[in-house]
Amino acid sequence: MNLKELLEFIPEEGILKLGSQRMVILPADSMGRLIRMITSTMGKEVLDEYMFELGEASGRKDAETLKRDFAPESEMDWITLGPAMHSWEGIVHAVPEKVRFDRSRPTFLMSGRWENSFYAEQWLDQLGQSKEPVCSLLVGYAKGYSSVFIGAETEARELQCIAQGHEYCRWEIRLKEDWTD
Repeated sequence: MNLKELLEFIPEEGILKLGSQRMVILPADSMGRLIRMITSTMGKEVLDEYMFELGEASGRKDAETLKRDFAPESEMDWITLGPAMHSWEGIVHAVPEKVRFDRSRPTFLMSGRWENSFYAEQWLDQLGQSKEPVCSLLVGYAKGYSSVFIGAETEARELQCIAQGHEYCRWEIRLKEDWTD
């Protein structure tokens, strides 16, 4: 499935759509300013909560829209469209390395790398290096998309981050009950 062909640009009406879902394009720097503002006024915990919720809502909506409007040919196509959407949206280059799932049980495990995370880049530009992973927006998206896909609540975690000085971010998603800590 070529996501580029699924986008509908209607500039004379001020509309960009993916299927039935309206999309928007914003400068990354404006998001960086928002990250800095929320962190300086309300703290990192509040920022993480807001960005996680925004990411989760976006992931859920993308999963629902792609399934409903474009009927992926296989379940593997549907689950890998999540990382592809993240890349097409300019958020991050998502590289899945492991994908295992079984709807009948259900079981779910997906892991990989996030390269060129705009969120980590903005964090570094606005706030400097971090001691912990910062990409709460991406983590929320991964949780939202995968939860809709598998039909059960998942939990996504960022295990390492560009904002910590790593070359790329590393992530993993499992069913919520499969995390032991």
